[in-house]
Amino acid sequence: MTTGKKITKRHDQGRKKEQIANSVEKASPEVGHAFHVVGIGASAGGLEALEQFFKNMPPDSGMGFVIVQHLDPTRKSSMPEILSHFTKMPVYLGAEGMKVESNSIYLIPPDKYMGITKGSLYLEELADARGMRLPVDFFLRSLAKDKGHDAIGIVLSGTGSDGTLGIKATKAESGTVFVQSPETAKYDGMPRSAINTGLADFILPPENIPQRLIDFVKHYSANGNKTGEKLGKLQEPMQQIFAILKTRTGHDFSHYKQGTIKRRLQRRMSVHSLSNVADYASLLQGSEEEGKALLKDILISVTSFFRDPEAFESFKIQIKNMVNDKPPDNDLRIWVAGCATGEEAYSIAMVAVECLNEMEKNVPVQMYATDIDVNALNVARAGIYPVNIAADITPERLKRFFLKEDKGYRVKKEIREMIVFAPQDFIKDPPFSKMDIICCRNLLIYLETEPQKKIIPLMHYALKPNGLLFLGTSETIGDATDLFTIVDKKWKIYRRREVVVSAERLRFPVTFTSSLREPAVQLANLNETRLAEQTEKIFMDNYAPTFVVADEKYRLVYVRGKTDIYLEIPSGHTKMEYSGYGKARVEIGTCFRLIPCCLREKNSSSRWYTP
Repeated sequence: MTTGKKITKRHDQGRKKEQIANSVEKASPEVGHAFHVVGIGASAGGLEALEQFFKNMPPDSGMGFVIVQHLDPTRKSSMPEILSHFTKMPVYLGAEGMKVESNSIYLIPPDKYMGITKGSLYLEELADARGMRLPVDFFLRSLAKDKGHDAIGIVLSGTGSDGTLGIKATKAESGTVFVQSPETAKYDGMPRSAINTGLADFILPPENIPQRLIDFVKHYSANGNKTGEKLGKLQEPMQQIFAILKTRTGHDFSHYKQGTIKRRLQRRMSVHSLSNVADYASLLQGSEEEGKALLKDILISVTSFFRDPEAFESFKIQIKNMVNDKPPDNDLRIWVAGCATGEEAYSIAMVAVECLNEMEKNVPVQMYATDIDVNALNVARAGIYPVNIAADITPERLKRFFLKEDKGYRVKKEIREMIVFAPQDFIKDPPFSKMDIICCRNLLIYLETEPQKKIIPLMHYALKPNGLLFLGTSETIGDATDLFTIVDKKWKIYRRREVVVSAERLRFPVTFTSSLREPAVQLANLNETRLAEQTEKIFMDNYAPTFVVADEKYRLVYVRGKTDIYLEIPSGHTKMEYSGYGKARVEIGTCFRLIPCCLREKNSSSRWYTP
């Protein structure tokens, strides 16, 4: 084992972590040896659960275990001695630079946060020993980043919701999550919070977790070798899987990166102890629930409030520059694509409000946030998040933009009402248009090169002159350097160039009905005028996107298509008005596109109708 110097200042953490990882990597060529590191989070009642877990875990499982508990920072921990009674594995108190090895157990020190980088532990001082502490989230997030799809997180008995953000990060990297069944937990707060995310792969009593974990790792390793082959060798069952998902969801996942799909598939096969892709395709065909589980795995994305804080500081400067150049009474229009559960969209809205207040500008803001995951959009609309988000938000922003509730924090109404959340698939649905800003962070990284090449020109089309494009740190505009100039190279902020894009390069997605219906009338015997009318009607009924037309007072005057997935209009004699946010507009150009609108009953603030 190697240990390093203790960390005493938070601003030294990044440099220290890099030094530790580099030194360990040079010292031992075995650091890259692949084995699973299991992060176990527990709090009140956790000792009993840990006893049951390790009494049933053989000492030669080949996995390394890191236990993160809520401990009194002022007292010495006796956990190493206690755990030694339940297992033959060696038990260590975590130390700076300590390498995690298989068939060993590591415990968090009582007065530190603990993380992992390149297989070695690092420690951080507690910011406030008496304040809210989230050591489980801290470790599981670092584990997800370090081990990726080999990360395994377990949440056991405890109060509160620590671990919830950690398992989200684990799942975002295609890792695996086990949760203690709440009815077996002495305190069920942490398990229930984890289960409520819908991301738990296994919910079991602690004594049953070890055997299921061993079986999972065994199949996971075997499946990794098989799904590691080129998908061409698995063409038929893979195409069957894509076809099933497209039939049930309407979305074509064959455009997603092979590596992403293989990792998701590898995990789902291991959950069911399957070793053959064709067998999994058969399971998927006959199970609606498995289809939902696979879809949830594929759609998981990394998201949090103010992800990459420095990026938001740079972005804030660009918003101020844009507002300064805006003519009076000109709206600021923002589109957040791939918004998932809404954290990024709300972060953008908060930054926009801060900018306008600091500049003393009264500029209306219209924001649209879209995703293909309807369940994620429902979470985003509600705007309720666990108390753990305090780790990512400054106290000033938390006080200004959130309300504390029993279940956590709710985004304040004035911020929620700035944003219209709506389903939209960038691959098959037409884009919005006349946007000042498009934020599309960590969406492109999941797509193959060809769909990326189609999407970048669409973003260029959707932006106004000098509009901003905000991408994720691992994304670029590729070879579309003629369409955008770099504003911030590090944080991937681009400005739209004023160039003409060829029709061949700018191809708009068009959503057609799944099957072509026979025309309702025979056209052969119609005169020229009636032929034109009927042809137009058939086209509009069968193939044109849904749209509405509003007059100058924002009153609906014409509706075409099925609008109930976008609007809900109450029955009876109700006067309607459009809110100041998200006024309806119909744009007729290269394609039809209804920008979703918010409707509410006049003189009522209780009911909103949103897409």
